[in-house]
Amino acid sequence: RLDAEDGLTLFSTRDLFGLGRLANAVKERLHGEKIYFGVSLNINYTNVCMLRCPICAFSRDEGASDAYFLTQDEIVGRAAAAHARGVSEVHIVGGLHRDISLEYFTRLFSRLREIGPRLNINALTATECDYLSRKEGIPLPHLFARLKEAGLGSMPGGGAEILDDRVRGEIAPLKIGSNRWLEVSGEAHRAGIGTNATMLWGHVESYADRVGHMLRLRELQDDTKGFKAFVPLLFHPANTRLSHLKKVSSAAEILKVYEVSRLMLDN
Repeated sequence: RLDAEDGLTLFSTRDLFGLGRLANAVKERLHGEKIYFGVSLNINYTNVCMLRCPICAFSRDEGASDAYFLTQDEIVGRAAAAHARGVSEVHIVGGLHRDISLEYFTRLFSRLREIGPRLNINALTATECDYLSRKEGIPLPHLFARLKEAGLGSMPGGGAEILDDRVRGEIAPLKIGSNRWLEVSGEAHRAGIGTNATMLWGHVESYADRVGHMLRLRELQDDTKGFKAFVPLLFHPANTRLSHLKKVSSAAEILKVYEVSRLMLDN
């Protein structure tokens, strides 16, 4: 099993094709020549968010001219139309808005479940679930039991960013810390709700931060087996408070993130 030093070695190599051969060998050993995909509709129910992270170009203050909060009829209507065209999953996330509540989501998920038994509801990041737990005064296991009963099938992996609190202090200072993100994700897994895990990279993080992020995910996966997928997301600095940073445009660097991920995340 590769360790942190191995991960740094992999990120430092210039042998992109050799690294790719290693990563593909692991992929084929685990999955053969199979690939997996889903047909998903993404719906952001609101862009109003109290966190307003420096990395975010999406969120708005309440009352802004381009702020919005979709009605449940709009959300259900979009999901039903997409399902009729073959979409198998609806992916629902949004900002931390003062008006969202546990009842809001249980009612929404119950309505979405009526669209069709095979439509997966993939909704709410660990950040949103932490907010609901604190706002409602409900422990995480009880929160997830209610959401699952209403129809929640899985959770996206947003909010992970980089699981290092020094980095998070620069890019998302008001967002939950790395330990809490892992705690919320672990509780979802124990409730039988599979989640994704993201890594937002290409901003202020180092190679060591990326490797550390993967190792922390790998450790939780050893414990819960609840992560369904790892999703590396390249940071786009335009229209954020970090717009002075240069966007990563190297195809080699992008490929390297995928290659190293396949090798480090062996479980």
